[in-house]
Amino acid sequence: MNYFRSKDNVDNYINLTGDKYDKYFVSLVRNYVNIGSRILEIGSGTGNDYNQLKKDYLITPTDFSRHFVDYIKEKHHGRDAEVLDASTSFKFDEPFDAIISNKVLQTLSYKDFKKSLQTQADNLKSGGLIIMTLWNGPENESWSNDDTLLTSYHNADTIARAIPIGTYIIARGLYKEIDEDDSIAVIFKKR
Repeated sequence: MNYFRSKDNVDNYINLTGDKYDKYFVSLVRNYVNIGSRILEIGSGTGNDYNQLKKDYLITPTDFSRHFVDYIKEKHHGRDAEVLDASTSFKFDEPFDAIISNKVLQTLSYKDFKKSLQTQADNLKSGGLIIMTLWNGPENESWSNDDTLLTSYHNADTIARAIPIGTYIIARGLYKEIDEDDSIAVIFKKR
């Protein structure tokens, strides 16, 4: 996770992605979350998905990196943007209708992934949703060459071991971002 603590790395990522947003992820949220709902986005990064969703939802963008949060505030007028580390326990004053993350939680160890999902469930209203996408693949945790960025691949087994208490899976499926079935989308619902 230290990778995005560097402003240079954040700037490089912003230049790489431009204004591109994830159409699949945005449509997934729109298909499952009612217009006007209160949403917490974990790992907003460039804020491009947030920028598409803020028109229809009361969305709070967050990111581990102060540099991304500052960028969202400046570029997308995300005045509610906050620094949030998904690997720690966090508690908001009011529960959310949905908590979303797009290819973010794979930067956590499997232990922190499970803890994060439980913390997310604890911050949902009854009937609330956790919507996430991850890289699909055989269970594996690997670090970047400079040991600053962890990537954990997920599949049905790693997700089944991490189901938060008081939730159940309502949808799960593979999809193509770059290569066939390289990604997995999962939606949990709180009882």
